[in-house]
Amino acid sequence: MTQTIVSLTPIRLEEDSRTLKIAESFRRIGFTSKVVEIGKSKIKSNSIQTISILQDIKSNSDKSKQNDRKKLPTNIPLQKRDDNTQITYTLTLSFSGLGEKLSNFLSEKFNINLDFRHYLRYFLIFVRDFYHLYFIKHFSHIPRASLYYLHAPYQFPSVYLKSLIYRVPYIYDAHDFYTSIENKEERNYFNRKFCDPFYEWNEKQCIKHAALVVTVSDGVASMIEKKFNRKPLVIRNTQDLRVEQPLPYTLRQELGLSKNDFVVVIVGAGKKGQAILELLEVIKNLHNRIKVVFLGKNHEDTTIMIKIMRLEKYVFVHDPVKPNEVISFIHDADVAMVIYYSRSVNYKYCLPNGFFQSISAGLPLIYPNLPEMKKVIRKKEVGIMINPRNKKHIKNALNQMLDDKIRARYKKNVMEMKKTLTWEREEKILLDVLKNKLKLI
Repeated sequence: MTQTIVSLTPIRLEEDSRTLKIAESFRRIGFTSKVVEIGKSKIKSNSIQTISILQDIKSNSDKSKQNDRKKLPTNIPLQKRDDNTQITYTLTLSFSGLGEKLSNFLSEKFNINLDFRHYLRYFLIFVRDFYHLYFIKHFSHIPRASLYYLHAPYQFPSVYLKSLIYRVPYIYDAHDFYTSIENKEERNYFNRKFCDPFYEWNEKQCIKHAALVVTVSDGVASMIEKKFNRKPLVIRNTQDLRVEQPLPYTLRQELGLSKNDFVVVIVGAGKKGQAILELLEVIKNLHNRIKVVFLGKNHEDTTIMIKIMRLEKYVFVHDPVKPNEVISFIHDADVAMVIYYSRSVNYKYCLPNGFFQSISAGLPLIYPNLPEMKKVIRKKEVGIMINPRNKKHIKNALNQMLDDKIRARYKKNVMEMKKTLTWEREEKILLDVLKNKLKLI
């Protein structure tokens, strides 16, 4: 009987290229590969079974995360629950009711101020909703497996209990250094004092009980080791060209851009650690031949800035395509930019999908002076390194890339480099884990 590996992602599979690659690798190695996702993915695979939780939730490209959270059902009547979760759900509802009782008790006994009581009440509601989504909504849907592969710490409670029941291990794959995605001073009081410590405790337990911890770069691995006293194995986010599904059209064709337009593509979701404003301010005063395209979700603020600065003819935002369609979609751009800066330690040590996807598409790079990307590129001349927050750096790099000879030299080197940055190499690390550490092969 073929063994089963169940991967879990807190988003839709079509929005999570790392989960898709790893799930395909499990299938290719010889396992039955299943993926539990939140929301229903449009990716159709004959080899991977997807189990969709909360199928009515729209993707982040359709609505903002805030609006998605508002759609999460938190007060489902008990009669609509299956028998396996009724007791747990009752306990959760009872737990949420502790908020007012506990805050009143603390106020009477210790004279705690009203604001703290409110914070405590909201925190207990937050905890209730967390376990409702990531435990109650998940537990009965997670199938039996020989191994669970957890792509975020949120689903840890349900995965841990499943692993205990079936006496099987789980692997935790940290896509980010979650405790420092944002600097603490940027977080509001409630998140900083209540929610963040809870998330950190949950991830600490997840790391403690995992058979193996995996992450995306050496820098993130060192930060996790320093924080949680456990060193992760590094598996980088290189591209798996074997799962690519070419689209019948390209980015340039989709946006109606001509061959004379100089197309710069930025692949990936919009994040706070990107120098988007600086780039837009440069584009406003540059050659009108240059067209910039942001490809990804969470660019609502970018769209607003584009309109305010009246850059609609020069800067475009395109919804994300599926992770196995990105390379064919962007390959006829002229240049790719990566504009992360060290806003926090997580951004400092990032090694994003968009970086590897751009290389796999054979695009010359304008990339940031961040340690992990510099380590990958080393002395290979595949593009121009900049400080993304320095507008002179951005301007000079774009002007240099307009030179066909310079760009052709970088492109030639990128085409050579992409031969070595393949998922096949990373897959061997995964195979070694399954064979020699977990003894599943």
